[in-house]
Amino acid sequence: MPIDELKDQIKADEHILKSLIADYWGENLQRVGIDRYRCLCHFHPDQNNPNFYIYKKDGEWRFKCFACGESGDAISFVQKIENCDFIEALKLIAERFSLPFLEELETHRSKNKVKPASSEKKEEGAPPPFEWIVDRALLPEVEEYLKIRHIKPELVKEKVYSLKRTSWTERDYERGYFLVVPAIYPKKQNEKVIYELVGVRLRNVKGQLPKSKSLKGYRQFPFGLENITEETKEVLIVEGEIDYLTLYAFLKNAQLDKEIAVVGLPFARYRFPDDVKELLPGRVVIIPDNDPVGKEGAKELAKSLFREREVFIAELPQGIKDVNELMESSEGDYSRFASSLKAVIDGAYIRGPYSPISSPREHIALVISESKNKEETQKRVIPTGIKWIDELLNGGIRRGFYGLAGQPAIGKTSFCLALSRHLVNNGIKVLFFSLEMTIEDLTAQLVDWELGIPKYKYLDRRLNEWDIRKLSEAVSFPVFNDLKIDDEAESISDIEERLNLFVNENEGNPVVVFVDYLQRVTPRERKRDARLEASSVAYDLKRIANKFQVPVIAISSVSREGYRDRKDSKSKSKKNPLTAFKESGDIEYSLYAGFFLDYPDEEELSQYPLLEEWHLPIKIILVKNRFGKARDSKTGEFISKFCYLDFKKGKLFDVEEVEDVVDF
Repeated sequence: MPIDELKDQIKADEHILKSLIADYWGENLQRVGIDRYRCLCHFHPDQNNPNFYIYKKDGEWRFKCFACGESGDAISFVQKIENCDFIEALKLIAERFSLPFLEELETHRSKNKVKPASSEKKEEGAPPPFEWIVDRALLPEVEEYLKIRHIKPELVKEKVYSLKRTSWTERDYERGYFLVVPAIYPKKQNEKVIYELVGVRLRNVKGQLPKSKSLKGYRQFPFGLENITEETKEVLIVEGEIDYLTLYAFLKNAQLDKEIAVVGLPFARYRFPDDVKELLPGRVVIIPDNDPVGKEGAKELAKSLFREREVFIAELPQGIKDVNELMESSEGDYSRFASSLKAVIDGAYIRGPYSPISSPREHIALVISESKNKEETQKRVIPTGIKWIDELLNGGIRRGFYGLAGQPAIGKTSFCLALSRHLVNNGIKVLFFSLEMTIEDLTAQLVDWELGIPKYKYLDRRLNEWDIRKLSEAVSFPVFNDLKIDDEAESISDIEERLNLFVNENEGNPVVVFVDYLQRVTPRERKRDARLEASSVAYDLKRIANKFQVPVIAISSVSREGYRDRKDSKSKSKKNPLTAFKESGDIEYSLYAGFFLDYPDEEELSQYPLLEEWHLPIKIILVKNRFGKARDSKTGEFISKFCYLDFKKGKLFDVEEVEDVVDF
C-alpha cells in the first residue's frame, strides 16, 4: 500500500484513534455528540477535567485538548507519545492494526536512512549511542520507584538503567522518565548470537502520564527476549515493563530463571514477528492484564502462536489488575506471591492449551473457579422482576440474545423502558439503544412515571417552580443515572463500540442491553431482502452478547399480516407468534429466549380482574426458551401469562400478584 493511501486510511478510521487512546492512556471515551468524544488529557497534569476531544472533520478523525492545546490526528498522536518521526509512527500503527505497509515503508526508510552514530560523533537525526543516554548507577528516584512497586533493585540491576540528562533526553528527563528498560533482540549471525538494541522504553517515576513511552529513534519491542536460552522450557508473557520486571525479579530470587523466562509486551495487542516467534520455547503462558483489552489481546496473541506452541492463557483473580498488583496484594512477600502466581498458572493448565476449538474441560475449570465467587455468581443471572418469567428462565436472564416481538403500538418500547426501571432500581446498569425515539422522548416518559410530571409539560418546557424543584431533587435517582440511553447509534458497529465503552465503565457490575428496535439497525453488509438483513443483525447481536457476556434484549416489530397464519382460505385465522418472528426475519434461530406481546381476547380478560384504565393488560407468550420449556406439556400450546403495565408509574406486575399491589 502506498504511503499516502496508508496515511489517508489511518486518518479516516475512527477505530484506530480510539484504540490508540485506549492502548496508551487506558481512557474510555465518553460520547458527547455526533462524531464527538472526550476524555482526560494526559499531555498535561490536570486529571480532573476531560478537556481532550476527538472529532471528525473533513472525513478525518482528529484530536484536540482545549486546555493545553495539543492537537493532531492518529499519526501525530503516536509521534507525540512515542517521540518518533512520521514514518516510524506510520509503521507502529500499521503493525498494531495489521495494515499492509512493509514494502513501501521499508523502501522509504532505506532510501532515507541515516548512518549509525559513531562513538565519537552523533549523526544529525539519529539516536545517540545507548551509553550516552543511560547510566547503570540507578538514580535514587528510580530505586525508590522500584521499591514502591515491590521490585527489588538488586534483582533487576542488569535489566534497568537511569536516564542521563542530555540534549537528546532533556524533555523526557524534565518530566520524570528516569527508569529505562531496554529491549534486546538476540539474532543469529554466522552461527553466533548477536544482541541488538532495538527498543528503549522510558517509565515515568513521578506519576505523570503516559506512564511509559519509547525513546525517540527506537521502536516498541518485547522486553526479555534475551532471557530465553536453550535451557528455557517455558516462557511467561505479560504486558508492560513493570509486570516484566516484577516477574523477572521473582524468578531470579527463586532461582527459576534458568528454566522459566519472562517476556514483556510493549502493549496488549502486540504480535510477534515470525523471526521472534522462533525464539519461543515449546510452552507459553500468557498472563494478560485483567481488563477487556488485555484479555482480547491475549486471545489474539494465542491465535497467532497455538499452531507451533502449546499456549495457555491465565486469568488473574477478581479485583487484581495485573501481575504487579498481584505482588502488591502479597505485600512484597515472595513466598505469598509464589503461592498466588502458582494458582494463576495452575488455573491456566487446568483449562488446557488454547485452541479455537474449545473443549468442555476449559469451561468446567472456569465454572469451578467462578462458583467460588459469590459476586461472579450474582452477575451471571439477573432477575427481571416479573416472577413467572424468572421462574421459567430458572432465575432470570443471562448473557445471550433475547427477542421481544409484537404488533405495532402494543407498547413494546414502554414495556422495555418499564423493565429497565425495575432493573436499575435493583442495582443493574442498563444501556438502552433507541433507534426510533429520541433520548428526550424517553426521558420525558421516565419523568412522567417517576415524578408525575406529564410528558407534554417536559417536552414543551412548561414547567412550574414545583416541577423544577422535583426534577432538581430527582437527578440523583438511579433511573436517571444508571439507565443510559443512546439515540445516535445506527449500525451494529456503533452498538458494539458503545457497548465496549459501557462495559469498561461499569466493570464488575451486571449490565443489561436493550435495542429498540432490531429492524432499524444497519447490518454490516446491506442485503436485498429485509428479512435477511434482520437475520444478519440478530446473529451479530447474539455474537456481541456472548462477546461482552451480557443479556441483549432486542425489540422486533412484526406486521399485522404476518401475525396471522392461515392453513387455507376457508379456515379461520389463527394466531401464531413464532410465525410472526419468522416474518420479520429468521431471528428465532439466534434467540436464547423469545417473547411475544399480545392483546388478551375477551375470554381471557374475563378470567382476571380489571384494574384502572391506565393499567394495560398484556399477554406474554413464550415462544422459545433455551433455559426451560416453552410449551405446555399437556396441550402443546406456547406458555402464556398475563401482566399489567402501569402507565402512570411505569411498573410491571404479575396478574397473579394483583392483591399485593397497592396505591393505585
